[in-house]
Formats: sequence, structure tokens, C-alpha cells
Amino acid sequence: MIQMARTVGVFMAVFAVQATAWAKPRAEPEVPSGLRSHLVSCTVVPDTERPNCPRIQAMILTDFTKAMAGDYQGQRNTAVYFRDGGAALSVSGRTPFLFPNPIQSCAWRMVILDSGHAEINQVDTNNLRISCNDLGEVERSAARVRSQQIMKEIRARRR
Repeated sequence: MIQMARTVGVFMAVFAVQATAWAKPRAEPEVPSGLRSHLVSCTVVPDTERPNCPRIQAMILTDFTKAMAGDYQGQRNTAVYFRDGGAALSVSGRTPFLFPNPIQSCAWRMVILDSGHAEINQVDTNNLRISCNDLGEVERSAARVRSQQIMKEIRARRR
């Protein structure tokens, strides 16, 4: 009888700990500082887009994380998101989920070409021209500096 009480007591303790773990709300994935200030609050997107906002921002976050790990497609997607705010992912095709930043977009295009990915092709060269040509000299210079910072961060993560 004592053994059974101990077993039941242990079971109840384990169950209580596990139930507490299950009851805890799941933490939102941490947004890297390089992306945090660019995300649009889901509370301000149009009602028709609001239900999709967290999922789309999670996709943007995933691609950004891959980009920072040196992934070619993640870098391409990140450059697009910074160009159009991720609007292509919206129902309307016009609602941004992060604030467009042409300097960041240009910087990511530079990162792609400077990275030496085997997949680089003429489309990447054209995209660099499209993303960077509208920038003035000072903005292009800022994009170059930012691309060098990004490359340095990527190299540091690979170590």
C-alpha cells in the first residue's frame, strides 16, 4: 500500500509539472534586431489581411533567419521583402507586412552577388540593378556599408 501511494504521488508530481509546462503559452519566436524595427504591427494592417499577418511575418522571419545563415534563397526572399514590404504575400498584393527599405533591399542584393553562391545568375545581377538604381549616391554608399556589415554577421555565425 505504501509503495502504491508513493507511485501515485510520483505520478501526480510528474503530471503536475507536465501540465504546468503544457499550460504555458508558447513564446513567440524571437525577432532578430536587424528585422524587429522593420515589422509592421499586425494591428494596423487592413482587416482582410490581419488574420494572415502573423503567419506571413513568421515566413519573413524564417527567410531572414535563413538569409543570415547564408542561405541563397533566403537572401533573395529577404531582398524582395525589403523592396516591397512582403506585399506580394498579401491577399491584395499591396499590403506590406514590414516597412519597405530600399537601402536594405539593395544591400541584400549586394550580399547575394558578393557571397559567391553557385546559384547566382543573370537574374541576380538584374535584381541588383533594379534594387539599387533608384538610390542616390549616398544611399548606395549606405547600402554598400550595410552589405559589408551583413556579410560580417553571416561569417561570424558560421564560426
